[in-house]
Amino acid sequence: MEFDLNSSLYDPIVYKEDILRHVGEYDILKYYFPKLQLDVANKSPLREDSVPSFGVTMRTGFLYWRDFASGEYGNIWSLVALSMGTDFTGALQIIARDFGIRQGADFKKIAASIKRVPVPEKKQVEIGIRTRKWKPCDKDFWTQFGINKPTLERYLVSPIDFMFFNGNPVKADHCSYVYRELKDEVLTFKIYQPFSKERKWISNNNQSVWEGWSQLPETGDHLIITSSRKDTMSIVNVAGMNAVALQGEAMRPKQHVVQQLKDRFDKVYVLYDNDFDNPNNPGRTLGNKIASEFNLTQIEIPNDYKSKDFSDLVKAHGKHKAKSVLQKLLI
Repeated sequence: MEFDLNSSLYDPIVYKEDILRHVGEYDILKYYFPKLQLDVANKSPLREDSVPSFGVTMRTGFLYWRDFASGEYGNIWSLVALSMGTDFTGALQIIARDFGIRQGADFKKIAASIKRVPVPEKKQVEIGIRTRKWKPCDKDFWTQFGINKPTLERYLVSPIDFMFFNGNPVKADHCSYVYRELKDEVLTFKIYQPFSKERKWISNNNQSVWEGWSQLPETGDHLIITSSRKDTMSIVNVAGMNAVALQGEAMRPKQHVVQQLKDRFDKVYVLYDNDFDNPNNPGRTLGNKIASEFNLTQIEIPNDYKSKDFSDLVKAHGKHKAKSVLQKLLI
């Protein structure tokens, strides 16, 4: 869909608040993506998708989407922008044009002319799994990161052969796993398919869920915040240190939760990825942001080792060397 940002018919500066005075986020969703339904597994509108793994939900009047296969997520504005191949400002221009919000227009008439779409009642999205027995490929995969079966079982990691989206079975990739996490008596799943090029991560975890939280001791000397459960398990098993992970490096923890950790542990570190092969090094940037905001100590794997994270360090240089490197970082 093409449009001219310089056209005199449309306001060159349009804000989402202007749009939301006349249409709701659900109206926008149904206008551009009429087949998408709330709280069910949909086929992705952003890519070829033979297996429904795209979720849309509304919370407190705002719409959010998540691609369980790719791990991408966002709001209605980013969804329109991505589908149209534009940015946030461009998405606003498209929406304003398509809903007739023009310079000098009578906004009351515009609002009256728009047929509002009622938001359906919320349904629960269900992701299920079927576990299988451990196989040799499981041992080969996890031991390269210094992680053994007892640690996997302690951190509620199990091998799986099938996934279920609202009851619909989908065969998992070979040597795939489920991470379980229990919070507020709600069991959530994060599916990890390390060898899959299309669906490496599939999750229904709440963003507030910390991986490895329930395995932490009540108190301790050092605590390392990592960006993955794999790194958490590797640090615990190889270095014998306490570790926990957010759902991803881009997740922002709540202030009171971080304060709990600082009260329980003498020193809290942030060890995110060192994306040394990326000029922007997003892992370092995000790690520094979290460390600065919450007054934590940021550490990272030195560039000389060519390892992005601790588990990669173990794989490339062995357990003893990885432990030694981490110990030096904490001095």
